[in-house]
Amino acid sequence: MPARRISRALRGLADQLPAGRPLSAVHIAARGDEVLVRDADTTWAPETGQVAFDFSVGELATRVEPFAARMAREREDAGRMAADDWYDLGFDLEAVSLAEAQRAYSEALRLRPGHPDALVNLGRLRHEEGDLGAAEEHYRAALREDARHAVARFNLGVVLEDSGRTDPAIEAYRAALAIDPDLPQAHFNLARLLEQRGDVQGAVRHLATYRRLRAG
Repeated sequence: MPARRISRALRGLADQLPAGRPLSAVHIAARGDEVLVRDADTTWAPETGQVAFDFSVGELATRVEPFAARMAREREDAGRMAADDWYDLGFDLEAVSLAEAQRAYSEALRLRPGHPDALVNLGRLRHEEGDLGAAEEHYRAALREDARHAVARFNLGVVLEDSGRTDPAIEAYRAALAIDPDLPQAHFNLARLLEQRGDVQGAVRHLATYRRLRAG
């Protein structure tokens, strides 16, 4: 966030607080591209004075999760769902119930065993659970179905790196970038690994590309 915007928000906040109340008495944070302030039970944007809802993703997921299973059943009962429908449902459910999301992706794969996007997303959930072996199997299965799936190549690189296999991870990141040169995180991860190997020139080149992509 630009420093001038933060300064503007803080100046506005100083005018909004009661006389004698310091800025240190409230909690100040950034959410997306806006500055938010919390004082007791109220959260607002000091630039506009507008009150904001203050639900974290975790809090919202906890509130919504009991409805996730029912939503999935209602969608299923409404008619026969195709593999892509189950994939879309799984994607939506990730925000509220990872267990239901995994079930939806599994249903997509039952109907279409080679569904590459369902394989990638299910692999990512396995990866986040710490099951690196299952994650790698899912990513490689996705690549057997679609060898030019850039996200599958990138995710494979991450799981290989997390497994301590640096050289294969570098090759996976390079393969992902050969498919999609505009994957910023692949440039960043590759720059980091190249620096570790002593390839400073290569690391600088990929880090510069990462910064350009992030700025754009």
